Formats: sequence, structure tokens, C-alpha cells
Amino acid sequence: MSSVYSAGGKSAEAGAESANTEANKDLSSMARGFANETKGLRQELITQMGDILKTGGSQAQVPMIAKAVEASKQATSKATQGLDAEMARAGLSGTPFGIMMKNNARQSGSLATSQIPTNIAQQILAMIPNFILGQGQTAMGGLGGAASNSTSQANTMTQGLFKSVNLGK
Repeated sequence: MSSVYSAGGKSAEAGAESANTEANKDLSSMARGFANETKGLRQELITQMGDILKTGGSQAQVPMIAKAVEASKQATSKATQGLDAEMARAGLSGTPFGIMMKNNARQSGSLATSQIPTNIAQQILAMIPNFILGQGQTAMGGLGGAASNSTSQANTMTQGLFKSVNLGK
């Protein structure tokens, strides 16, 4: 380019390219930093989502499911022990009514415990599309932001060029 179209010893095109490169480097650095910070969490979540997709949650190796099942079993056990104590105080232990109450409590607890893996799996399965689409939307939003930033910088440089050309007349 000729010196008529340069501003500050640098052509507008080279200046825009330099600004574009710097902006892209900054955005790229931020994106890499975010990806590195969340890598472990994303990998674990993807692994657990895969387990749930493969097993439907019934045999998934998801710590949250295992802990919830264990807590439910303990709660059922404590409730049954409490019921035994109350039945003994009322003199109903060993009676058909007492046995029925204890069996009902045990059955209700077992039913609730058996539903935990499926319920949690359904909640996680509902998250998968948003998780996958969210990552794509974030990436596309970042690219759109970079393009917008680059265009804005190029427009600023172009305006600077026109001002310097007009002042040179």
C-alpha cells in the first residue's frame, strides 16, 4: 500500500490484522483457560452420563446414586427399628397387626430405595441435551464475539484511516 493510505507508519490493513490477531489470542487464551479449569468435571459428567445411557441408571457407577441408595436403606432400617420399639410399647409386637405394619414399612422403604437409581438417571438424562447443546452454544457465542470484536476493531481502524486521509488533503 502507498504511504497515502497509512496512519502512524502502519497501514490500516496491517493494523487491523494486528488488532484482530491480538483479540483472537486473548479470546483463545480465555477459552483454553476455561476448558482447562472445567476439564475434570466435564470428563466425569460425560462418563457418568454414558454409564446412565448404557444401563438406564440401574447399574450405573454414579457415586450420587450409590450414596442415595445407601442413605435410603439406612432410613428404612431406622424407621423399622423405631416402629418395632413403638409396637413393643403398645404391646402389639408379634401380633398380626404389628407384623403387617412392620412389613408395610419395610416394603415402602424398599420400593422407595429401588426407585432412586431410575429417578436420578431420568434427571441426568434430561440434562444431557442441554449439556451438549450448551457447550456448542458457548463455543459459537465465543466465535461470534470474536468476529464482532474483530469487525469493530477493523471499523475503528478504517475510520482512523479515512480521517488521516481527509486531514492530509
